[in-house]
Amino acid sequence: MQLRFRTLIRGSIAEVWGAFEKIENLQRWQPALKSIRHIEGKPGQQGAISEVTYIEDGKEVVLRERIRYRQEGVAMDLEYTSPLVVSHIENRFLPAEGGTMWVVETDHRFRGLYWFLSLFMRSKIERRFREDLNRFKALVEKR
Repeated sequence: MQLRFRTLIRGSIAEVWGAFEKIENLQRWQPALKSIRHIEGKPGQQGAISEVTYIEDGKEVVLRERIRYRQEGVAMDLEYTSPLVVSHIENRFLPAEGGTMWVVETDHRFRGLYWFLSLFMRSKIERRFREDLNRFKALVEKR
């Protein structure tokens, strides 16, 4: 399942990137995030691996996060894996009139029964991403 989102944020790329990479902001715009545990590599840098735990519909979901690519102020690509899904999320921060355009492209590859169920989960996943993006936008624009 592939999704694409574009969000214009009133703020410079430096402001948006600074808020994006700040780990203490994550739970402010991703309220389902319960915890992050660093496993290897330099935190926040390409190659770093962490275990992230979310609460989804009252259930704990544990994912392994790997930073696939990172270019300061421009891009961060992440891979999330679990027995049920492999997700690639590409974040791009582009200059735009009035601020910064945050472009998020996702590719979710579900496994087993979840492949079938994903056909019915698309709108829920889209809504979740859109809500998280809007919370992040509000966080940055409050400054």
